[in-house]
Amino acid sequence: MWLGILVLLFIAQKVNQIGYEPYNDGLPPRVEYGDVIGIDFGRDYSRVGFVSGYTFELISDEQGRTAIPNYVAFPKVENNVGPPIVGFEAKEQAESNPENTFYDFRRLIGRNSSDPDVKKAIKELPYTILDDFDPVAVRVGVKNDYSSCRVEESTAMILKKLKGMAERHLNSTVTNAVITAPYEFNAQQRDIMIEAARLAELNVLKLVDEPTAIATAYRLGSTYCDGKGDKVDCRYIIYEDDVRAPHLSLYEAGRDGNGVLGTIVDDHENNPRSSFWASLLGQLSLAKSEPPTAESQAKRILELADRLLFISRKTGKEVDGLIVITSDADRTSFVQQLLETHYPNAKTIKSYDDFTPDQATVCGASMFADSMSPPRVEPSFMDVVLLSLGVEMKNGSFLRIVQRNHVPPLRKSAVLFVTADSHSIVPIPIYEGERELAARNHRLGYIELSAEWFGDEVHERWMQEVEVNGKVEIELAYEFDANEILAVVVRKGEESLTMFRGPVMGKQWRWRDVEDIVKEAEEAREEDIRALTEEIIVGVGEIEVKDGGS
Repeated sequence: MWLGILVLLFIAQKVNQIGYEPYNDGLPPRVEYGDVIGIDFGRDYSRVGFVSGYTFELISDEQGRTAIPNYVAFPKVENNVGPPIVGFEAKEQAESNPENTFYDFRRLIGRNSSDPDVKKAIKELPYTILDDFDPVAVRVGVKNDYSSCRVEESTAMILKKLKGMAERHLNSTVTNAVITAPYEFNAQQRDIMIEAARLAELNVLKLVDEPTAIATAYRLGSTYCDGKGDKVDCRYIIYEDDVRAPHLSLYEAGRDGNGVLGTIVDDHENNPRSSFWASLLGQLSLAKSEPPTAESQAKRILELADRLLFISRKTGKEVDGLIVITSDADRTSFVQQLLETHYPNAKTIKSYDDFTPDQATVCGASMFADSMSPPRVEPSFMDVVLLSLGVEMKNGSFLRIVQRNHVPPLRKSAVLFVTADSHSIVPIPIYEGERELAARNHRLGYIELSAEWFGDEVHERWMQEVEVNGKVEIELAYEFDANEILAVVVRKGEESLTMFRGPVMGKQWRWRDVEDIVKEAEEAREEDIRALTEEIIVGVGEIEVKDGGS
């Protein structure tokens, strides 16, 4: 009797281990980093932010200022210089202490004396750049009592200032950050940024390029760019103008992932009017400098945008969206209207409520940081499935396998017929959303079915079913845990294969987003059903329902 009980307990333990196998994404065990901040290390100003309760917070200093000038100064003290000061305090004394006040040093990071930007900076900046260093450094001191200061040391002082602001705001020690860097930075420049953070006692979890941070803040790639779901790969022109020089990037969000396709800066070298002869005439005062007209500005913007598409090997018809970031509302409106007219297929993407366009870079960095922070229990979100989870059917409709508002952990399944043959791989798209048309929801990924994935017995049964009616019967199960990890399991006979395992958008949507998605689905319901009835839409896979269940 006791032997039988022990055997039963052993079997029950093994069953429990199988049923509750922990999620393994193939990566090293998760490290609890504590509060992770996002830093936008800009050209003239830097910002720091934090995502709390799935809402972005821009952190300010004790005076309520959020954009900190990238200024570092060593004040004069008798016949020498004193300890460095940073930010507004350094900027305010720049005029009286130009040789020991450093700014615009992002352009010097990781560059040597042969770099054109360094040569230009040596002529333009009031402080002394030591070009015999590699990378270059700056000179600090008075009279003959000089020393050098590396650019990463100046950068570290800015980062340490932002770190202190964050620690005061969060009332905790911060040691980890996600920091932005220009897309053009090479490996050496990125290494120097990481070294600067180390000097500021910050561990860089990720260096994210600025266009990608902006795209993250605007949630590019989380929904279809045309608002209908007809386009899979979407391209966006991101136009930034920090007064000194417009910076344009082409960003793609699509089936194969997201990324920057190209970028261009309207600097001195890119301006065809800034030739040697034009510069010479300007020095001789024979060329009159006139302010640019609206017409000339418009022409220049379109030239840059078209050149961006050219180097990215795309056309104007392939631009689906526009993001315009400037420091002036009238300027923003001017550029938006200009680009919308020039690219009629593109629509302007608006910023969310919790950040303004000029805060997009730090917001995106903070969102990256939040993804690396430990899970938090937020009272503003109930632990439910926020949007339905399902697959695309043969007619293009959305089969909800897990309905929204169910409480995880849970397991829901449906028995399906899949059109297949003896050798092909069958794609099955997985979606999250509320539209009746599957392709107008947010696609999480694909699973791919093939007879080859299964053992001999199931493989033979697969072949028999294909030979009889060209279809294979499977059970498709969605297992969703409390950490918002979705596992899609295909069962055929006695065999089960986990074909997909990964996070859903879930709580990355905010309540406003979820409400908008549900409302949009309700408003489009009749239109979607009409499209399905008239067979306007054709699904990706050949899937039909045999029976639905739980």
